[in-house]
Amino acid sequence: MTHYISRYFPFVDMSAATKLPVVDFDAFSIASSTRPDANSDEAQQLANNVLQGFDTAGFIYLKNHGIPQNKFDSVVHAWNTFVALPTDVKSAHQLQPGGFNGWGSIEGERHSVHRRVGDLKEVFHVSAIHDPAFEWIWPAKSVPEFKPAVRSLYQDFHLLLKRVLSAVAIGLGLPPDIFDIPHLNIGTSKNMSEIKCNFYPKPVEAKPGQIGCGEHFDAGSLTILYQDSDGLQVEKEDGTFIPVPFIDGTLVVNIGHLMQRWTSDRLKANVSLSQTGRIYRSFLCYSKDKDLLKANRKLIPNPH
Repeated sequence: MTHYISRYFPFVDMSAATKLPVVDFDAFSIASSTRPDANSDEAQQLANNVLQGFDTAGFIYLKNHGIPQNKFDSVVHAWNTFVALPTDVKSAHQLQPGGFNGWGSIEGERHSVHRRVGDLKEVFHVSAIHDPAFEWIWPAKSVPEFKPAVRSLYQDFHLLLKRVLSAVAIGLGLPPDIFDIPHLNIGTSKNMSEIKCNFYPKPVEAKPGQIGCGEHFDAGSLTILYQDSDGLQVEKEDGTFIPVPFIDGTLVVNIGHLMQRWTSDRLKANVSLSQTGRIYRSFLCYSKDKDLLKANRKLIPNPH
């Protein structure tokens, strides 16, 4: 596990509640149509801040990322409308076994192998967003605004993902576009990256050991998370969990296990979970590519 330390990074604030770094991403913001010059002092400084932040906890907050709040609001509204639909209507858009597209019911997923009950959440996975074969997942009649809202946010998440990966690459001393090719197929059936809507309802009576999302590592390269309330927790070195509270205007980004392998443990994935107890929504953009998972390639030699 990674450990938590409170130290000074230029242009990096530490959240008082968790000691997780809050990185000002303005220099790499997607509000700019071009990626910054990797050799500029500004790019080098921000890349170092991102890398040092991940060293601290495997998780960072990003502020000034460039995704407009109204895009999140649109998806929240559409997602709430979908969640409120009768189960038989939602079932028409059911996630298929082994698939990455469609709706999943409460207890339909179980992230932790140590818990005997499913997670207390509803989910909606969207991976092959550009593939017409998956048009059936969208509730075109009952929630027509859902698809355009999610597609728009998906595109911004994808662009932000590329900017964060570029910052990571620069911080590691690698070419800034080294992660571009592995993620070229995002949005198609050739890639498992996805945007995932989560809804954690306030439980009337949870089953013993049941929480919103059990303890787990993320499998891909990076995860970008938007949350609109508290609920996320990350593990400390001593095995205890601390909260990652909602901070207005920020996104949470964390290292996945694939990135840990690529970097020969230079960057480490950390365990997280989501508690229940209040209504909580999150939207996640995972990055994991079938071809790259098979390749199992290391970008940094193992120092040992």
